Amino acid sequence: MSLPEGTQKSLRGLIEKDPSLLAQLQHVNDTAAAARILAQAATAAGLTIEEKALHNHLEACIQQAGEQALSDAQLSQVAGGVMDNTGFIILSALTFGLGCAGVSAMGAIVKAAGGPIGDKCWQGK
Repeated sequence: MSLPEGTQKSLRGLIEKDPSLLAQLQHVNDTAAAARILAQAATAAGLTIEEKALHNHLEACIQQAGEQALSDAQLSQVAGGVMDNTGFIILSALTFGLGCAGVSAMGAIVKAAGGPIGDKCWQGK
């Protein structure tokens, strides 16, 4: 059972504003205790929320989080990868091709200039 978005937003705001509440929640080991602490804090702040509904919501969130698996692409991005293997192959081919074209163009320019550097470079001297 999910809580209304407005209620969830209010609870997040409550936790963000109260570091001691956050500290309490970080030290609980089960959703029943977390629901009880949150419900008490919500009531003290003037919010109307049932502890049972909050508990059910927390349980559903934990179950949903446990069922979600990251795809290979998501894992790669989390690990710092921004490109798949195909992207790297294409990038390598392009940069190699551009590098070769640049070297060839420079060689042609130097050779056309007929300078001593051009002769030594391109004739193996």
